Amino acid sequence: MGFEGEEFMWSNHREHPHTVRARLDRACCTTDWMEIYPEAQVKNMAIGGSDHCILDISLEPEENRGLTRRSKCFRFEAAWLREPSCEEAIRTGWKLTESQKDAMTIHNRIQHVRIQLLQWERLEFGNI
Repeated sequence: MGFEGEEFMWSNHREHPHTVRARLDRACCTTDWMEIYPEAQVKNMAIGGSDHCILDISLEPEENRGLTRRSKCFRFEAAWLREPSCEEAIRTGWKLTESQKDAMTIHNRIQHVRIQLLQWERLEFGNI
């Protein structure tokens, strides 16, 4: 994942050439995780009196934090299925163009269905 901050947090405190330094704390992830969170960052934050450090793992760059408006949690309403047009909204959201087909296909499709259903709900029911 890479990191920012001090590379080595531990030292044997000996003079060169007998100095030994080690990095004790690391963040690891899979390539699948990195595809989902490509902007993830790790910062090594030193704390006094310890050989270990705090790992601050952020899913988006620092300059973007706090700027994006957090949306409400999406909840599918079973009552929507009584409306014939709901099924069409789901079908439309599930379709992807060729350029959108990648390792994230299922994730992308779910996101598109969510967006499609939110738009459909606004048109169908207004702001209830």
